[in-house]
Amino acid sequence: MGVEEGVLFRAEPMRPNSSTVVIFCKPSIRVVFMTCLSRYNSSPQREPGFEPARAAIIAISSISIMDNQTRSEISRRRAIEAAFTILTRDGVGGLTFDSLARESGISKGGLLHQFRTKHGVLSALLDFQRQQFEHIGRDYKAKEGASKAEPSLAAQIAIYRESVNQPHSVARAILAAIIESPTLLEDMKPSDSAKMKALEDEATDLDLSLLRYFAASSLAFHALLGLSPVSDPARNRLFDRLLDEESWQGHNVPPKCSKRSAG
Repeated sequence: MGVEEGVLFRAEPMRPNSSTVVIFCKPSIRVVFMTCLSRYNSSPQREPGFEPARAAIIAISSISIMDNQTRSEISRRRAIEAAFTILTRDGVGGLTFDSLARESGISKGGLLHQFRTKHGVLSALLDFQRQQFEHIGRDYKAKEGASKAEPSLAAQIAIYRESVNQPHSVARAILAAIIESPTLLEDMKPSDSAKMKALEDEATDLDLSLLRYFAASSLAFHALLGLSPVSDPARNRLFDRLLDEESWQGHNVPPKCSKRSAG
C-alpha cells in the first residue's frame, strides 16, 4: 500500500458495526488511529477487512521510524549544496544563514539546528569535500590499484586531477572557506597524516613519491586559483606523467652520500 505525505487514507469497514481506520500523514507527523486493533489481535476469528489496514499501519510505523533521520540527512545535503552555490556565486561573504535559508528553502531555525554557527556550515562543507574525494580515491584504487606499485600515491594524484576537472569544483569553494576560517585546517591534519603514512608504507623512494604528490597538488591548486600558466591539455598530460610509474623507475635511485675529504 503506497503512502504519500499529506494524503488522508480511509479504509472503509468490511462489516457492519466495525470501526473505520483513519491514517493521516504529513511531513512532521505520523498519526495512526484504529479502535479495533486490539480486538483484531485477540479475536480467534480475525476480520479479513482489517488485514489491509493492519498492513498499512505496520508499513507506516516503519516509515515513521526512519523519517526523522532521512529527512534530516536530505535537509543537510540540500543545505550543503545551497552553500556551495552561494560560495561559487557570491563568495564567502555572501554565505549567511539568511542567504542559506533562501537558497535551500530550509527555515533559518532548521539550519541553526543543523549547523549552529557559520563555522559549522564551513566545517560541514569541508567534511563533504573529504568524503567526495575519498570516494574518488576508493574508486581509482578499485579500478587501477592492482596495477600500481604505489596505489595510495596514484589515488592521491587522481584525486587532485579530478578536483580540477569537476565542472563546479567543490575544492574551489573549500579553498574560499579555508581563507575565511583558517582553523578548519586543524580538522584536516589527521587525514593528511594518514595519507603521508600510506605513502611512506608503499614507497621505495619516499622523496620521489613526495615530489610526485606535491607536484600534483601544485598543479591542482594553481588551476583552482586561476594562476596556472599551462593549458588544460598540458596539465592533463602532466598528470598522466605523474601517474605513469614506469616513467619514474629510472629516477628511483637512493641519493648518494657525499664523500668526506681526507684530512
